[in-house]
Amino acid sequence: MACCASKAKLKEETLEVTYSYWDGSGHRRTIEVTKGTSISKFLEAVRVSIASDFHELRAMGSDGLLYIKEDLIIPGHYSFYDLIVTKVQQRAVQREGVWACAPLIKQS
Repeated sequence: MACCASKAKLKEETLEVTYSYWDGSGHRRTIEVTKGTSISKFLEAVRVSIASDFHELRAMGSDGLLYIKEDLIIPGHYSFYDLIVTKVQQRAVQREGVWACAPLIKQS
């Protein structure tokens, strides 16, 4: 039980995520989420926070965005905790510190 309690406590820790929304050029922003936040919830929070600046996002759901880390497209059911534990982002974070979101379908 102590293991589960410490895991739950870790998932509640706040994480500041620098991401780049890509619409042909990069737009860097920062958002705070907990380590337990799923990628799909992160993408929805990003979409809501930048929709006023990018009108194409107003009618789009978060399922229209992709979470890309290096050369990997990360499925929405993973959480930041999962990525940290499996060290998926370690190399990239040390190099750049940027998480990327890109529209699934580019609108012209």
